[in-house]
Amino acid sequence: MPVAFARDEIEGVYAPWLHMHQPDVWWDFGTGERLMGNLERMLAFGPGTPEREQGERFCRAYANPAVYAKRSRSDGVCSSLTIDFSGTLLRSLAELSASGAFASVEAGGETVGDIIRLYRDAMTSCDDRLEVAGSAFCHCYLPSVPESDMAGQIEAWREQFAALFGQRALSRVRGFWPPELGIFGDEERLAGLIRTLKRYGYQWMIIPRSAVCDPPGFSTARIENQPHWIEARDGLRRERMTVVVADTEMSLRQEKGLSGKEAANGLKYRSRMLASDGVSAPALAIGVSDGENGAFMRSGFFEETFLSFGREAMFDAGITSMTVSDYLATYFPNGPKTAVAVRREGGSRIGGHACWTEGEHRRRIIREIHEVSARLEAAEKRLRAKRKRATSLMDELNRARLAVWNCETSCYVAWGNEFWFGQAWRSLRHARECIARIESAAGE
Repeated sequence: MPVAFARDEIEGVYAPWLHMHQPDVWWDFGTGERLMGNLERMLAFGPGTPEREQGERFCRAYANPAVYAKRSRSDGVCSSLTIDFSGTLLRSLAELSASGAFASVEAGGETVGDIIRLYRDAMTSCDDRLEVAGSAFCHCYLPSVPESDMAGQIEAWREQFAALFGQRALSRVRGFWPPELGIFGDEERLAGLIRTLKRYGYQWMIIPRSAVCDPPGFSTARIENQPHWIEARDGLRRERMTVVVADTEMSLRQEKGLSGKEAANGLKYRSRMLASDGVSAPALAIGVSDGENGAFMRSGFFEETFLSFGREAMFDAGITSMTVSDYLATYFPNGPKTAVAVRREGGSRIGGHACWTEGEHRRRIIREIHEVSARLEAAEKRLRAKRKRATSLMDELNRARLAVWNCETSCYVAWGNEFWFGQAWRSLRHARECIARIESAAGE
C-alpha cells in the first residue's frame, strides 16, 4: 500500500485501470496467409509506414505500466494501478520479445527490450504499485459465447499467464476483467460465471455501472465508489462474489486527459458524497481506459495523471492510490457491506450488448460459433469414448479448440465493418477444417 498516511485518515482512493488487448488476424505478407497477432502484423510493415509507427506506439503503451510502476517506487510517489491483458496479447508480447522486436522501442526513457522480463521485474519489486487482473484468452464477449468455451478461455488465460510469469505471480491474480465489461442478464449464466471464477481462485471482478440495478436511496457514489456483493441462483445453488464498479465519469475524464489535480478533486468530491450518505469507508474511484487507444493514454497519462496524482497525494492526508485488491484487503477484509442486483438485460462498458450481438452479420457469426463449438464437443466425446488419447490427437484437439475460441474474439464483431467480419468468417472456416480432422479421427 503506497501511502505515507494512516489508514483511518484516507477518505478516497484513486485506482486507475488500463485494459490491454490485440486480437489475432489472418494476413498474407506474400508467403501465404497465416494467423498472427495484430501487433506482429503492424510491426512487420517497413520503417516509416503508418502501420509500423502505430505498432511502435502500441508497444510503448504496453510497456508503460511496468516502467511507471517502477518509477512510482523510485520517485517515492503514491501511485498505483491495475491492468489486464488478453491472453492473445500476452502470447504475442512474449513471441515478439523473444524475436527482439522491442530492442529499439523506448518507453518512459527506457529501452523496452524484453517486455515480459520487464513485467516480471515490476510484479516482483512493485506489487503494491502494479496489479494484474485475469481475463479470457481470446477476449471473447462472455454474454455471446457457449458456457463451456467461457470456462475454457478463462482457464487458458491462467495457463498462459503462469507459463510467462510463474505460479507465484498467478497466485496474486485475484481480480477478473470480463472482456468489454460484458455481464450476463441471465441469472443462471451469471451464477455459472461466478462459480467458474471462484474455482480458479478469483476473489472479485469489475463490472460496469450499466449492469447494476439502482438500489433505493443509493447515490451514484454509493453505487460506483464502494464494493458490493452480487448474487445469482443456478437452480437451488446460490453463488455470490465481490464486485467493484467502474467509475463512469472518472473513466471518461481519464481517457480525454485528466491532470493529477483534477483526479484528486474528483476523488474528494466522491468522498464528500459518500460522507453525506453516512458511509465511512473511503471512496474507491476506478477510472477504466484502454491502455493503447488515444494519444493521451499512450503518452500523457503516466506523467500528467499517474505520477502527478501521486505527488498530490503525498501532500494530502485524505487521498491516496492503491491497487483494487489492496483497497479491498485494507478496508473490507470480511467482504462488502452492501449487495446489488444485476439488471435483467446485463450490461457492458458502453451500456448494452448491441455492438457484439445485434445485426444480421453478428447474429449469423454467433450462431455459427455455437455450431462449431457443439461439433467440437461432440467429436471430443467420441474420441474419449473410443479411448483415443494419442499425443498427436490431443495436439490436434487443442488446435481445434483454440481455433474455435479465436472465432469468439470480440473485435471481429464489435467494429461492424467488412474487414473484421471477414476475420470472423475466415476463423470459422479454419475452425471447421480443424474440427473435420477430429471428426475423421473419431470415426475411425
